[in-house]
Amino acid sequence: MSETKTSVWQSLMDYAYEKRADNKHEFMASLQGVERAAVLLGNLNYQVENGGIQQFVDNGYGCYVQQLLGVLADIGTPSCLELAKRVREFTKCWMKKGSTDRGFLGDYWNIRNDNEEQWESMLVMADEFDEFFYESSFHDRFMADVEAFLTGLVK
Repeated sequence: MSETKTSVWQSLMDYAYEKRADNKHEFMASLQGVERAAVLLGNLNYQVENGGIQQFVDNGYGCYVQQLLGVLADIGTPSCLELAKRVREFTKCWMKKGSTDRGFLGDYWNIRNDNEEQWESMLVMADEFDEFFYESSFHDRFMADVEAFLTGLVK
């Protein structure tokens, strides 16, 4: 896994975060275009690298999944399309259209608190997602694909 982003991606994120509002949702709403894409992709990458896909959801980034899936589709490389497929599979079990449940995905917290069997199943899915994401042959391609895409947008 990469400890730092390559130049364009990290520069875009740094620039965007200089303008960060106190509220994460206001900050995300203020971003447009290439900055928004860089932050969406960076949030996924940093959260999953640090604590797995479950941390991405636990820290409230789940409400941006549809936008993230759109960016991954725009990139369109095999690594990004495979990642989009896995993100979609992982989140579909509790994602509800239009859910605004504290910025998280649909019934996530209810399942976590009320349905131990379903929760255990989700943890297995999370482990499988993380193993895929951490695999260097995937992760290196993903990082290069994102960098190339963002570089193309700023030129």
